Order: sequence, then structure tokens, then C-alpha cells
Amino acid sequence: MQNDISSCAQTLHAVRVLRAHGLCDAALQLTVYRAVVVAWLLYAASVWWGFTTAADRQRIDGLLRRGVRAGYRRGDEPMAGRRL
Repeated sequence: MQNDISSCAQTLHAVRVLRAHGLCDAALQLTVYRAVVVAWLLYAASVWWGFTTAADRQRIDGLLRRGVRAGYRRGDEPMAGRRL
């Protein structure tokens, strides 16, 4: 689980680099962030969610909050504690 969260955090860095090189925000939100970060977290979530600890869930929520702060997702979308 920790490797998955770290991988998503690295993807956030790559998305920031794409933004710095001029990729428009709509493409970042709809294509890159959702296709990579959110899809990775949702993949088989029904299976692994029960095995996460409170610390894991906090890290996932933190990762999603960073996406909101960076403008890659809307703040009104559900967070991980509410089943992504």
C-alpha cells in the first residue's frame, strides 16, 4: 500500500512538470490526473480497502488533498475515507 501511495505522489510531481511545460489545466485534470492517480487508487479498492490502516487512509486523503490544492481535482469530489 505504501508503495502505491508513493507512486501516486511521484505522479503528482510529473503532473506539476507537465503544467510547468504548458499543458493546459483541463488536460491535466481530466486526462492525466484522473487517468493515472485516481485510477490507480480506485483499482481494486473494494479488495484492498479493508486491509488499510488509519495511517494508510490518512496518506491517501493527503494525496487527494494535494491534488485539490494543485487544482487537479475539484474539492467537492469524494475523498478516500468516503470510498474515493
